[in-house]
Parts: sequence; structure tokens; C-alpha cells
Amino acid sequence: MTAPGPNDPPHARLCPGDCQPDAAAVTPWLRTAVLGRRLLFFPELASSNLTAAAHGAAGAPEGLAVVADHQAAGRGRMARTWFSPPNRNLYVTLLLRPPLPPMAIPQLAIVAAIAIRRAIRELRPDLPIAIKWPNDLLVNGRKLCGILCEMTCEGQKTSQAVVGFGVNVNVDDAEWPPELRQTAVSLRSATGQTVNRAQLLAAILNHFEPVYQEWLATRNLTMIRPEWQQASALDGKTVTITQFEQTITGTAQGITPEGALVLQLPDGTRKIIHAGDAHIGTRPEQKA
Repeated sequence: MTAPGPNDPPHARLCPGDCQPDAAAVTPWLRTAVLGRRLLFFPELASSNLTAAAHGAAGAPEGLAVVADHQAAGRGRMARTWFSPPNRNLYVTLLLRPPLPPMAIPQLAIVAAIAIRRAIRELRPDLPIAIKWPNDLLVNGRKLCGILCEMTCEGQKTSQAVVGFGVNVNVDDAEWPPELRQTAVSLRSATGQTVNRAQLLAAILNHFEPVYQEWLATRNLTMIRPEWQQASALDGKTVTITQFEQTITGTAQGITPEGALVLQLPDGTRKIIHAGDAHIGTRPEQKA
């Protein structure tokens, strides 16, 4: 990360390395109208998704950002535990109230992936970041970021959605648990530089808001699908999808405007995959 310049916010000049991503540090960098304008920072939470959902149930408006410095019970998809050491990474959940049916809400994972990738590339334009359907960002095949979307519905109406993301920011290689050392990566280990978490979070919010508004206007992913496809870690590769006890193997051929993965099966037919875990190759890999 470059040193703060004369046009950077005053807080950045006081905090040239890493900043705790609380409201005081993040707000000076924000260009958003709504997202992150109310930001709640907690030294420790069980889960930022659970806390954001509780605030939403109590009536909190769209745009609330819940940030934890440490998660005691951080979660990924399929109830996996997320490695969440303090003072190192970003653990953030956004509260949203999209006026769309519940079936559209899984698309938010792709909206978030595009926004987070744009934000990181704004700060580190040379870093090769791939998107792995449905919810991961990778650097050289190792997991940099995971995304978890959850929602509350009333019939066919979405009451609220929470979009949680964990970005591995300043973890050193030696800090990873042994089972993650070959599969996870941080921005620090990938670039050799400490990253200002407050600046990174503001950049993510600054990119998320316009992508989210575009998604609401189009009601699908048409406008960002070419960018997703260009960044896809799966396109053209043999991919195995696991869905509970079932596995499906084929060649990945992009996503539909609704965010489903398109597979060409060995017999030449196409199959649309709406949910599941994707693994490159013919056998499921060990997940980070």
C-alpha cells in the first residue's frame, strides 16, 4: 500500500500502515450515499452476519455495515468455520433491503465478488484476482475472500438480506493453521505490503453501492456478467459440483444472467447449476 499523500483524509496521515476499520477511520474515505454511513464496529462478535440480521429485525435501515475485529464463530458457506484472527482481516456484513423476490438474492454473492475485486484492484492493480463461483475470490488458486449471503423472507417478499464477507488482509504465512497454509492467502502475503483495512473497506463500499444499484435497476447480472466471466477461475475448466451426496462433472461455460453456473456435460448437453460447491477437476478438493 502506498504511503498517504497530501490529498488523503487526515486520519490516513495519522495511520499510515493499518487502521482499525471503525467508523472514524473508514468514513473519511467514503464516497457512498448509503452504504457504510452507519457503521458499527465491534472488537469481537460471534458472527457479523448474525449481528447485522438482528439489527435488521429490529428495524435498522439499509446500508448498515457491521464490522468485527475478531469473530469467535465466523462462518462460511455450508456451516464451515472461518479463520478469524484479531487485528488482521476484514469481517464485514452489510444489511440490505432489496425489493426483489427471494430467488434473486443469491445473485448478491456475485454482486459482492465484483465489488470487492474492483476495490482490491483499485488499491493493488497488479494483483491477479479470480472469482470462483459461487462466492470466493482467489489469488493464484488460493482463497483470499469468502462471501456469505443470507436472507429473511415473508412469503415471496424479501424482508432483508445480509451480505457477509471476510477478506484475508494482513495475515502472515506463518499465522495460518496448518490445514490452511496451502489453500489460503492474504493481501499482505501476496503483495509483501501491509494493507490499511479502513481504506480497503471504504473502497469496497464505494464500489459495492453502484454495482448494487445497477443490479436493482436491471434485476439480473447482465451488466456485470462479462466482467465476471473475464475474471472466472472456472471458465473452460473441468469442474465438479457437489450438491449434498450428488456430484456433477462438466466443463464450466460461464453463468446465466441470474447467476447460475453453466456446465457442458460429457455427452454435450448443458446443465444449469443453481447451487453447490465447485471444485476444479474431477474430484472434490479440500476446501479452505
